[in-house]
Amino acid sequence: MLKAALAGTAALGVLLALMPAPVAAQSASEDQLKVAFLYNFARFSQWPDGSFTHEDSPFVLGVIGTVSFAEALEVIQQKSIHGRPVEIRVLDEPTQLEGCHLLFVGASEKARLPEILQLAREWNVLTVAEMRDFASSGGVINFTRKARKVGFQINVAAAKQIGVKLGSELLKRAEILNTSVGQDSAR
Repeated sequence: MLKAALAGTAALGVLLALMPAPVAAQSASEDQLKVAFLYNFARFSQWPDGSFTHEDSPFVLGVIGTVSFAEALEVIQQKSIHGRPVEIRVLDEPTQLEGCHLLFVGASEKARLPEILQLAREWNVLTVAEMRDFASSGGVINFTRKARKVGFQINVAAAKQIGVKLGSELLKRAEILNTSVGQDSAR
C-alpha cells in the first residue's frame, strides 16, 4: 500500500516538474492532474505543417462530452502552447472538430467514437480520453488508472495516422500501443 502511494507521488512529482511553476505550485487534485497532462501532451507534441491557418492562430483544445475537469481547463487558457494563445472549445457535435488540435473525448461519447476518430484523423487532431479500449480503437492517448496512480497509454500508430509527432518526454512515461484501428498489440 505504501509502495503504491509512493509510486503515485513520484509520478506526480515528475509530471509537476515538467509543468510551469504556477501550475505546479497548486495542489494537484485528480482534475488538475488531468489538465496538467493535457497541457503537457500539447507541449510535447508537434503538429504537421498547415495545422494552423495563420502565424497567430490559437492552439485549440476541444472538449466533447461530459468531463469532470471542465472548470479546471481555465488554467490552460491563461498559457500558451508553442507560442500560441490557447482557446478552449466545448463541442456539441463531432462535425465541430475542424480547427481543433487536441480533443478530449468524454466517456459519454462512446457511441459516437467511430465518427469522432474518423474526423480527427482527417483534421490531424490529437485525441485523448479516459475510456476502456480508447487507444486500441484508434484514439491516440488514453488515461489509465492502476491502483491509485493516473497514467496514460499512447497508440503510436494512431499518432502517425494523424501526422502528430509525440516527444520522447511523453513516450518514455507511457504504456505504448502500436495499434491500427481495431487491432491491439501492446509493448
